Amino acid sequence: MPNQLYVGNIPFTATTEDILQLFSSIGPVLTVTIPADRTNGKPRGFAFVDMKYHYDAVAAVNQLHNAELGGRYIMVSLADDRASAYNRPKPVSLGKSTCILCHKPGEVFGFHTEGVCLDCIRSLSLATRSKPSTRT
Repeated sequence: MPNQLYVGNIPFTATTEDILQLFSSIGPVLTVTIPADRTNGKPRGFAFVDMKYHYDAVAAVNQLHNAELGGRYIMVSLADDRASAYNRPKPVSLGKSTCILCHKPGEVFGFHTEGVCLDCIRSLSLATRSKPSTRT
């Protein structure tokens, strides 16, 4: 799966041939898949492209991310392998301990022996959702 690319924001009118032609300029393409909506059968606005070689897949990300296709700027990235996504470590409760951020005692969550309390997790979550500052 390391040669599979996710291509987002494609025009709904794009065909597999359009995408094949664009990515073939980088290297050999094995398959192009445009998933369709289950209810109406229309394209969902993204595609998967399987490149033959990993270095061509990386080159496609570098050269075609934000390229224009049918009047839209497409997003190109390496596709996430679903099997590896399920095998990623998940944070677990580490029981009663001291939070490594706020240093308050209580139940903490983490990956190894040190953890973060729920209050700090919520604060971090809210902080990542806030708008970035526009400093000049």
